Amino acid sequence: MGLLDFFKSKKIKKTTSSKSSDFEEKYPCGVCEIPLDAEYTPESIKTLGRREIFVFGSNLAGKHAGGAARVALNRFGAVWGQGEGLQGNSYAIPTMQGGIDTIKPYVDRFIEFAEYEKALTFYVTKIGCGIAGFAIKDIAPLFRNAYNLSNVILPIEFVDYIEKENRSIHPQRILETMEAAHEARVKHYETPIKIIGIGGGGCNAVSRMLENPYRDAEYAIISNDATMIRTSNVSNQYLLQDSDPCTAKNIYTQEQFNHYFIDRGDNAELLRSIIDDTVKQLIIVSGFGGGFGTYCCQWLASIAKHANIPTTVVCTIPFEFEGQRKQQRAIDAANELSEDRITVRILKADTLKRRYSDMSLFDCFSLLDEYVADTVHEICKELPITYKSEKQPRTYVNDRNSYEVTTHCYGMTRTFADIILGLNEEKKYTSPGQALSDLGSYMQRFSEQGDNIAFLSVRILQCILHDGSDIFTDGHLNVSRLRELVFEDKNFLSAYDKAYDSYCREKLINLVAYLNEFRRYSKPEELRRDLFENTDVFEFSACAPIPGFYYFIMSGASAMNYPVQFFVRAIRNLWPEITTDGVLDADKMRRLMFGNHDESVEQLGLEATIQRDYIADSPCHPEVFVPKVMGTSPIYVKDVKTGRYMRSCGEGKGPNSIPDWLEFQIAKQILEKDESYQFIGNYYIPRNDYTLPVYGGYSGRLVFETQNEKLKFIEDIKSGKQVWR
Repeated sequence: MGLLDFFKSKKIKKTTSSKSSDFEEKYPCGVCEIPLDAEYTPESIKTLGRREIFVFGSNLAGKHAGGAARVALNRFGAVWGQGEGLQGNSYAIPTMQGGIDTIKPYVDRFIEFAEYEKALTFYVTKIGCGIAGFAIKDIAPLFRNAYNLSNVILPIEFVDYIEKENRSIHPQRILETMEAAHEARVKHYETPIKIIGIGGGGCNAVSRMLENPYRDAEYAIISNDATMIRTSNVSNQYLLQDSDPCTAKNIYTQEQFNHYFIDRGDNAELLRSIIDDTVKQLIIVSGFGGGFGTYCCQWLASIAKHANIPTTVVCTIPFEFEGQRKQQRAIDAANELSEDRITVRILKADTLKRRYSDMSLFDCFSLLDEYVADTVHEICKELPITYKSEKQPRTYVNDRNSYEVTTHCYGMTRTFADIILGLNEEKKYTSPGQALSDLGSYMQRFSEQGDNIAFLSVRILQCILHDGSDIFTDGHLNVSRLRELVFEDKNFLSAYDKAYDSYCREKLINLVAYLNEFRRYSKPEELRRDLFENTDVFEFSACAPIPGFYYFIMSGASAMNYPVQFFVRAIRNLWPEITTDGVLDADKMRRLMFGNHDESVEQLGLEATIQRDYIADSPCHPEVFVPKVMGTSPIYVKDVKTGRYMRSCGEGKGPNSIPDWLEFQIAKQILEKDESYQFIGNYYIPRNDYTLPVYGGYSGRLVFETQNEKLKFIEDIKSGKQVWR
């Protein structure tokens, strides 16, 4: 039994039911009282139940003119002009803006949303497989994380593909894929030169550059030609959307380009996301003279200039045989860039005639690509690059108070580590496989036989509450004193049981502290009633398998169980560095996985530590910071409003972006009955006492900088304003 095997889960299928013809006549289309209740998404959906959602592929502009998008518009409440998200009984996922990489963030956001909205059932159509032109094998893998969600119904083609893939993919390959993705993000962060090819000439030149890539450069292409995007060997691909993709046209003037591309706001958003804050030097490569490459290059250079990114444009002037008009347009565009104080390197295609006197028409464009590639390589060598590590100051302001110690003080990964180290005292592990297998077997015992350790923690709390006068001070619960009493009793001799026991007690105290924030207990009976009567968290036995949702079970908040996977990967990758003479070394493991980070935060402050040792997760989630070497420190999520950093129990997105996710799920059971609260617009709002916390229906406790900001938020919610936090 390996650790990954312990955390595997299976999808719960729905039972198929057929609709009667009488029903179809009564409800020919739209939303009605009778749910669809299908095992797989039907090919044609005419009706949905009140709590069922039609998930369709859209474009960013929200022009729901054809296919499933038109069905969503006509029958299920889709909003014209809204390109993403929930709208009526439908949910839009953009699929027309580029390659698979541009679709994935929107699918991920949908899955996050579906994980929170358990009361809704989502019917996913074959998004992207119609007008967008993708195949099942392209789109289905994006829904792997939705496969195990019982409230997400997929097309049978998606399910067949995922199940076939699951049978063929070993967990180790999944971890290797995750590791490769992380390494790609680290490379993106640490390659200060970004080279972007635009249009046909630029894309071909960048493709040639990959034959001899520059080590400090990352390559991308931008085009309005979907075929070019899909057949290119450049991994970072971006497709600009035409405002009227159904009309064939040529771009001859700046006004035409503005009308077809710039006037679409999503194109500008896409370009800004390409040149994020990791770009220290930008090189734009384009063949001038043609409409798209010329004007798009000018546009991107202008965006980079406003972002204060040093930019060099490498442009080619067409061959004489391509026409004087194209040559003149290219020269004029290059001059305009120079006048705008943007560095321009002009390469005249006809120069190649002097190099290659016998150059044929067949070879001329290939040689031009080589000419551009060599020039860009030389420019890269000349650029003054200052690496991030060289710019770090040697002294730091200690800012330990700028982050929030969350409820997961004794976290899951640290517990895994301590259990392995406790087992290691007896086993003396010589391979990561042995250690992880024993850890999986240890955790499996609780699932199969009952969790006697967590049960004992609960019994200790029950005893304390039986005579609980000592845990109240001036009529208020003293959580610090309660912690002392809970941890006072020592029960276990083995180091690995002690590690898990500490986790269980910590989680228990965290839950009590979390509930006390809005319940404000004054008597032991109040706390006892909430824990043992108003929630289902402690309905388990010390000697029977654990059914259903159980508070102390050590799984991630999402179906992917990110903490487990990250820990497994860290142990395997760091094994040579955490062993001595081939045997697991406890001191090395604790220092490398936890101690170095804690010491850095103590000495330098968290902000400086993150600047030095972390990268932003992705342009889609710039608030999530992951360590460059996974497993050497926790993942943090930055609250953009307060500037505080929260430790995340996973990768930072979805339920894992809420550090108190498990506690909040329990608190919701009480909030729904609490007379001091009312549920408005997906928020739990205090009725009268505004010193009480505010909670989001799927975002947990909300943090406000000032009480006035909090009061304004409550006022807006109560008045029916559309707010999002």
